[in-house]
Amino acid sequence: MLKRRFVPWVALLLCFPYLLTGQGYRATLSGRVTDPTGSGVPKATVRAINLATNIETRAVTSADGLYVITFLVPGNYRVTAEASGFKTVVREGIVLQVNDHLTLDLPMQLGEVKESVTVSGEAPLLTPESASLGQVISNKTIIELPLNGRNPFALQQLVSGVIPTGQSGNVNLTRPWDTNSVSDVTVNGAPNRGNMITLNGVYAKGGNQVAYTPSIDAVEEFKVQKNSYDAEYGHVAGGTINVVTKSGTNDLHGSLYEFLRNDKFDANNFFANRVGAKKPKFRMNQFGATAGAPVLIPKLYNGKNKTFWFFNWESVRQSTPPTTSFTTVPTDAQRAGDFSALRTSANVPITIYDPTTVAADPNRPGGYIRQPFPGNRIPADRINPIAKNVLSFIPAPNRSGDPITGLLNYVSSGGGVLNYDQYGTRVDHNFGEKSRIFGFVGVSNFSADNLNLFNNLTTASSRFQNTRSVALDYVRNLRPDFIMNVRLGYARKYEGTRPGSVGFDVASLGFPKSLVSQLPYLVFPQFNIQDWTSLGHGGPSYNASDGWNSYIGFTKVKSKHTMKWGMYSLVLREYDDRGGGDGSSGTYSFGRNWTQADPLNASATSGWGGATFLLGLPSSGQVGIGGFQATQTTYWEFYFQDDIKVTRRLTLNLGLRYEFQGPTTERFNRLIRSFDYSYVPSFAAAAQTAYQKNPYPGLSTLNVKGAPLFAGINGQSRSYLDPELDNFAPRIGLAYKVTDRMVWRAGYGTFYNPRLTGVDMSGFNTVTPMVTTIDSVTPVNNLSNPFPNGLSLVPCAARDPECLMGRGITFRNPKVVTPTILNYSTGFQLELPGRWLLDAAYVGSITRRFNPAWAINAPPVTSLSLGTALLGAVPNPFYGLIPASAGILGSKTIPLYQLLAPIPNYPFSNTTLVPGVGHNTYHSGQFSVERRFANDFSLLTSWTWSKLMSHSNYMNPGFSTDFENMVADIDRTHRVVVTGIYVLPMGRGKALDARNAALNHIIGGWQLSGVASFQTGGPIKTPGNTVATGQSVKIPNPSVDKWFNTGAFAVQTGLPQPFGQRTLTQYLGQFRNMGINNFDLALAKAFQLSERFKLQFRSEFFNAFNRPQFGNPDVVVTSPNYGKISSQVNIPRQIQLALKLVY
Repeated sequence: MLKRRFVPWVALLLCFPYLLTGQGYRATLSGRVTDPTGSGVPKATVRAINLATNIETRAVTSADGLYVITFLVPGNYRVTAEASGFKTVVREGIVLQVNDHLTLDLPMQLGEVKESVTVSGEAPLLTPESASLGQVISNKTIIELPLNGRNPFALQQLVSGVIPTGQSGNVNLTRPWDTNSVSDVTVNGAPNRGNMITLNGVYAKGGNQVAYTPSIDAVEEFKVQKNSYDAEYGHVAGGTINVVTKSGTNDLHGSLYEFLRNDKFDANNFFANRVGAKKPKFRMNQFGATAGAPVLIPKLYNGKNKTFWFFNWESVRQSTPPTTSFTTVPTDAQRAGDFSALRTSANVPITIYDPTTVAADPNRPGGYIRQPFPGNRIPADRINPIAKNVLSFIPAPNRSGDPITGLLNYVSSGGGVLNYDQYGTRVDHNFGEKSRIFGFVGVSNFSADNLNLFNNLTTASSRFQNTRSVALDYVRNLRPDFIMNVRLGYARKYEGTRPGSVGFDVASLGFPKSLVSQLPYLVFPQFNIQDWTSLGHGGPSYNASDGWNSYIGFTKVKSKHTMKWGMYSLVLREYDDRGGGDGSSGTYSFGRNWTQADPLNASATSGWGGATFLLGLPSSGQVGIGGFQATQTTYWEFYFQDDIKVTRRLTLNLGLRYEFQGPTTERFNRLIRSFDYSYVPSFAAAAQTAYQKNPYPGLSTLNVKGAPLFAGINGQSRSYLDPELDNFAPRIGLAYKVTDRMVWRAGYGTFYNPRLTGVDMSGFNTVTPMVTTIDSVTPVNNLSNPFPNGLSLVPCAARDPECLMGRGITFRNPKVVTPTILNYSTGFQLELPGRWLLDAAYVGSITRRFNPAWAINAPPVTSLSLGTALLGAVPNPFYGLIPASAGILGSKTIPLYQLLAPIPNYPFSNTTLVPGVGHNTYHSGQFSVERRFANDFSLLTSWTWSKLMSHSNYMNPGFSTDFENMVADIDRTHRVVVTGIYVLPMGRGKALDARNAALNHIIGGWQLSGVASFQTGGPIKTPGNTVATGQSVKIPNPSVDKWFNTGAFAVQTGLPQPFGQRTLTQYLGQFRNMGINNFDLALAKAFQLSERFKLQFRSEFFNAFNRPQFGNPDVVVTSPNYGKISSQVNIPRQIQLALKLVY
């Protein structure tokens, strides 16, 4: 009989191939039913009745009097216990939260069943049944806290152990579609974004970001499972974030609301104030409605106690994002080539040199010198005509800029228009005592016009984002002690950008028509001009991610054991059109190198990116022809968990999980799987002959070899990476109830961070690099004809092994492994008088098996002793054998370092990953003090004190296997968050009762709530191509004009990086940006219109005390702004007003 029951469910599972990880959100209630002597009462019936829906779930006690009730929807419950010869016990006011494991013992008295004893007192706060660490944010907190942008996922910042990695720490405006910033979170030191996100228990990510975001008013509860020793949880490196939406009840409930923003209420940006710029215009209206009730069809169906619906709708209309942007544009004199007024911040003249006059410096062996332009003026006939045409799209200065350097002489305030609409519907149905089901569908659509810096087509763009979420969940009680749960889900995220210059006539700028005819997309080319500005577009781009998911699990209660086992699976499909990612109409960058005195050694007093641009000499350039890719990755995961009630005080959590990440494949096998180092190219002999005509001393022959291995042909797997078959994840935890008010918990678990699913499209989307120089000393091409040999076509469509000869190849290495996280903790919970709960724990982790990058084609480390001779030009033995469009290797001469490379027929830029050799180490103390809302007051204080050290990147990849041992970029030493709600004690029945109905109506109903956030700043990346001087980087009173001791770093002389070996790690523990000191406050007034209707007026103050948090300083040693800060990363104070009708 039981076998026949399983058959249809197994069939359903096999017929639905798109299966997933599915973490449940429901609660578990357990305990012991005892008689007056303290002995267990066997065969007692325990019922949990949901007060909102009147749905009842029951269990029967074991021989020891133990009971477990699983799959309870979070909410308010009445719990009863019945047994022959005993009075019925009734326990009121039991609140179950997301993923709760609540212990509720039920003592019984002798008597008749028809007699009842109601036990008063609140439910316990401790969790003595589980060693896992987590934090629930209740519905009251969700609704009443001031959340800037009303994105429920921002609630994760309230929890200890959770560190937002963006500098502003998510205290900024985080709207429902701001899924990028809200996803930048690390939990317990795990890799950034290595978290599982679920909505109603099913997978809810799009790529590595949040997909669909429900409205705050549609969320019932929010939980961060920081450290789970339950094997049911997996597919995660850090924490599991679960959002549960509201369901309907037996009564009609809902809300109607609107939140209003207006710049007239707001403060101005610090730097805008500093230069006298006006506040940007900002208007935002966020409005919507919710409603839930039983399904009622007059004369046909009454769904009370059985079928319920809940619907929410939310829209946002925003006129312009609150953005003020400063940049530098050329003055009238500079447009004509006159740079005579150019100065450094120290008021030292900056000299512009003529790149055509380069010569060896007789006073510096290996150095070079150029002659300056007379009067620091570029002659009119030397100004490139394309550069001159581009200048017509760059506006004139609209402010004076820095009094010495003249920088930041243009300001743009404002932006575009955006629209957002979101809908969510949930239906719950209870078939009876044995089965129940619910379904959820969520849809959101977003579109926006971005800030148009120059108010013309060159800086105009728009973006869009559409998300979908579907969940179906079925619970079946096969027996009173045996339960099955099946979940199906789907999550989709589709987003992209549209340039404002689509269709632009690129030939009108002066580019050759022969080049324009080869461009894949026609947009205004992208020009990145150092010291000035950037304009233009890379091209349109689109990305979509689909996650099809399912889960089947079983729960069996037997005596002291609660056993769970099941299977998860997930199929991820990702679609990516990279048409604009590499510059579909051309991307050109202009540095100082062609106009500085020595092309190999930068100086703050020579060279200017704008002058280089006028000459039409890019430092680099490229055109990309992108390929559409469609990938699929399948995950299969299995688990077994046994929670053992060893004694009344001790519970063991034992589990084992197995995770298998299936192959990542591309629909048309358009990917390089690996590299064949033994392949001998067809032109190898010809290249050897050419080389022997001009051999380099000490290098007798060339090692001409190598070819890519393509997926799906010649015996190669279709998979991007080799499968791993040994990803077992043991879990062990224990919880010991020291006293009735104290629990000690400890645990250890292994977790896996899913490997990257994106693939490299080398050979199927090609980039034609502009050859700007052969020897880094003399320019060879300019804007007027940047690609004289034409553009490369997609080279590997036919899978010719020689299709990428001379071009860069990046491949992941099929042996790349899954990073493994070893997570451990120990600590205690203490319930204090007055319903306070203290939680203190040591939490640590070691993330092993990182896969750092390695330059596989670096010249021998012994060749570095040649110094600048490495950059010198030598005859190219591959000239005429490798296509000219390939770049440097298609030219007549090549740099010496290329000749000395292990595989000289491929560029130095070739990289791969070294499997499983890096690691990170995390230590933390995590503390929280909580008082759940009662008697008009709640408080949650979270403190994380941590250190995260990284040993996961090579110091000089390709030259040395020494690792960087440094503080990690996402390390934040301290983070403290305090949240609270306080109903002021004024009005009828309160401490300050005016004894006057009219006056009480005025002074009553006021509520104060807030979030205070404090966080240590993050490490700043040390200046590139520099060495430490030995001076301390800290200064006594850092300011925006000098944030650190600029003398702590000096330009590294000699060879440029990567040949000049780094001695300075990327991050230093004492070199940090500004931390967080932010207060968000809300003052609300409630008007009780009737028994059913309440109107609330809210005023919310974000960054209430208007404390600016400054961005990173300029760390380019040769920049005039070196050491200075010119941006504010948090918002200036903003005020939001709202009206909400609740019924």
